[in-house]
Amino acid sequence: MKKSATYLVISIFFIGLIITCIYFEKVLEKLGIFSKDEIITETNLTRHKVSLKNAQKVFKQMNLDLAIEPLDLVTIKNSSEINLLRQNLYKDIFRGWNKPYLNKVSLNIEEQAYLSNLVDMTNIELQKNIIHSQLGFTSEVFHFKKRGHQRVAILILPGHPIASENADYKGTFSGHPYNIKYIKNLLNLGVDVLATSMPTEGNNTKPVLTLRGHGNISFSSLGDLVWLETEKRSAMGLIFRQIEKIVDTYQNAYSCIDIIGISRGGWATQIFGAIDKRPCVKLSVSGWESASIMERLNGIKSSGKWLYNKPEFYSKYSYQDLSIMAANCESTFIRVFLIKDYIMAHGPISNLISPKVKQSVEKNCQHSNNLMMLEDDTVEDHIISDYVWNIYKKVIKK
Repeated sequence: MKKSATYLVISIFFIGLIITCIYFEKVLEKLGIFSKDEIITETNLTRHKVSLKNAQKVFKQMNLDLAIEPLDLVTIKNSSEINLLRQNLYKDIFRGWNKPYLNKVSLNIEEQAYLSNLVDMTNIELQKNIIHSQLGFTSEVFHFKKRGHQRVAILILPGHPIASENADYKGTFSGHPYNIKYIKNLLNLGVDVLATSMPTEGNNTKPVLTLRGHGNISFSSLGDLVWLETEKRSAMGLIFRQIEKIVDTYQNAYSCIDIIGISRGGWATQIFGAIDKRPCVKLSVSGWESASIMERLNGIKSSGKWLYNKPEFYSKYSYQDLSIMAANCESTFIRVFLIKDYIMAHGPISNLISPKVKQSVEKNCQHSNNLMMLEDDTVEDHIISDYVWNIYKKVIKK
């Protein structure tokens, strides 16, 4: 009799558990976090795993009190302060780094075959460049040039290995399935492309350096640059000297140079846009924000992401001040926040950023189209969407 009662209790427990699981799946499906009818590709499977793992975070984000007061991290008061802050930023970023040199090289057979397979190379000239920096760091830059184009975009390719891990060519263009699509989009818009990756990514060198107190350090990822930071040298300088060199090399060949990046490329676009006034359009997609804003939105404080949260740097140059500097009067800064980004969902982040950012740009430039802060809810992937490309198209056609 006791055994029968025990079996009955266990049976009821498991039936209840099954009903709960079915209900939870329905809830997730209704919220758009998971759909059992969706085709499960490698990319989607990765997204589902991340989304399910972070479901609690998503629910927390959806219940965010949108009436919360925005954080005011703006210190800039007038245009003279912008210029002074930019000068100090330039000195701090490039501390300890000489300008690199760039040389043109021939594409190898593998690269030529791979790119010809993916991009219609009719009337397109393709040139490969290598940027040589200090300490043995080199970076590839691929120049897609079509006759008649007067505009070029520096495209900082994302390095996240999402859906192309089985690609035949493990180079600058692998790691993210949309890299080639972005290049095609730009060429179709009448914009030449200078495609590059961040240091240590793609086929860029990954040197092993002997550092005092640490021994031999292998620089195999962007985060390893932290080991380069000293009082006399800023680790960030390696990244931005590379971008600066590309602008220096091609500024006289085109009427406009733009810079476009997503993820860490979006972060780099914002900071370089604050340093250098020359790019006409700076398009930053799914970059970063101050630790307090990221934590308030979805619990991502990420103290481990040193480049994005370096206290001694961002205490002097807040992300909001960097946005004001990037949106200078001679160019346009477009900042895109991906609401449903499965890697780093921003949520309604623009609601939390001080209105002083926009007000400062309008005051200093006499008009408001220099800064565009957009929320994109059209995609759930960590990508530059068609919606964003259409915005960029409208801006460059003005």
